[in-house]
Amino acid sequence: MKNGRKTTQLERIEIAEWVIVNDMDYTGATKQYDISWKYLAIIGEYLP
Repeated sequence: MKNGRKTTQLERIEIAEWVIVNDMDYTGATKQYDISWKYLAIIGEYLP
């Protein structure tokens, strides 16, 4: 995956919840949701 994709607000919430439930597995989230690391870092700012 090169650039990832755009997501809706609901998808971003779902991704954040997935990361939390899966022990902060950011790598898994990038693969599971086909998003870039950069995009995940933006979502990650809202994680505990």
